[in-house]
Amino acid sequence: QTLSLTKTSNEKDAQLILLAITCVNETMIASSLSQATDNTVYPALRELVMAHAKDESSHNIYFSDLMVDLFPRLTTREQRLLIDLMPDIFNSLHLSDITGVVTDLRAEGFNDSEIQTIVGETFTNEVDHEGVRRVCRSSLRMLNRCGLLDSPKAKQAFADKGLGYLIQ
Repeated sequence: QTLSLTKTSNEKDAQLILLAITCVNETMIASSLSQATDNTVYPALRELVMAHAKDESSHNIYFSDLMVDLFPRLTTREQRLLIDLMPDIFNSLHLSDITGVVTDLRAEGFNDSEIQTIVGETFTNEVDHEGVRRVCRSSLRMLNRCGLLDSPKAKQAFADKGLGYLIQ
């Protein structure tokens, strides 16, 4: 779903959108992985995920700095493109992809009944707003630092996509 945002008639715009997706994704990953600090997570798994989170923190810094350096250099049209698409990028990255999970579970050999049980226990229709804030915090800091969120149009775009609570 996220990569469909790069479908445009202009290859340069598609590359810019892909770079923006990458920057947001890489700044979300470490925060997402930090959930493993929960003591209910099996200790060996918690250690493995925390090691991955530590490694991802360097990606977070790199891609955040990249966006901070890049965004002010873009043309007004290119900035507007990213302002308009950023809420869609956030929505597609912070929300779990049930279809992808089902595909992965099937590839690992789980049968339909097991998959239904796992998905039923893991996914709900309720949005965990505090969890979304936590996962998006670093990405939002990046957008503040680069100036994207200085635009009232950016704030309105987030509000229009149901993400206004993230930038208040």
